[in-house]
Amino acid sequence: MPACSSHGLRKACARRLAEAGATTNQIASVTGHKTLALVQHYTAAAEREGLADSAFEKLLARPNGEQNLANLPDWFANIDTKSLKVKGN
Repeated sequence: MPACSSHGLRKACARRLAEAGATTNQIASVTGHKTLALVQHYTAAAEREGLADSAFEKLLARPNGEQNLANLPDWFANIDTKSLKVKGN
């Protein structure tokens, strides 16, 4: 794979493993990283996405499901866009 560096492949592997739910130690054992700090750096975004998905699943799993969510689209629809000023205009 001439377009891929070994560094890029290693990082992609770490990210994919994180997305699949592997722990930092499991990822380090596969990728060969000696310290967990670099593995955590590579997988932080994937872990944040997973945590956000998990948080919303918990919210939607409540007894009333989506009915417990605030009605944000209506609030955003009522924002007065004329009050927004752009510097320099």
